[in-house]
Amino acid sequence: MTGIANRRSFDERLASEWERTKRQKAPFAVMMVDIDAFKRFNDTYGHQCGDDCLRKVALSLEQTAKQYGGTAARYGGEEFAVILPHTSPSEAAAAAEAVRANVERLAIPHDSSPAACVVTVSVGAAVAVPQPNEGAESLLSLANQALYRAKQNGRNRTEVACFVRE
Repeated sequence: MTGIANRRSFDERLASEWERTKRQKAPFAVMMVDIDAFKRFNDTYGHQCGDDCLRKVALSLEQTAKQYGGTAARYGGEEFAVILPHTSPSEAAAAAEAVRANVERLAIPHDSSPAACVVTVSVGAAVAVPQPNEGAESLLSLANQALYRAKQNGRNRTEVACFVRE
């Protein structure tokens, strides 16, 4: 529906990129992105507008991810994920902020949002160098934790967890 990769494609790409960067001992970043107050958006504007919103946000995420050498996917519902291989902590922070700002710039009205009068996203990113005997799920879990911090700290913001020194 959104025109970007789905969760299954994301999981496959995540596993292959994780293994590749593990062999290269390179930094790897993952972002989890959630549309703020999306249930309220659907309740206010209807599911057709909700679907249109998802498509616009997905396109914005895909374009932004490509600018940073990454891949975006719909992870489920109003949640998206971005894979950024060979990405330093500062690059991941810049990419996360670009994702957030580009969605806000879409200026999709959202009168029932507690975060802003337009559709916004919260972004959690995590960066690490893949270690032997460690799966990509560990980095995904850290990105999810960062996403929840972004939500707890007011939404329409980014949080980054880094386990790489620059």
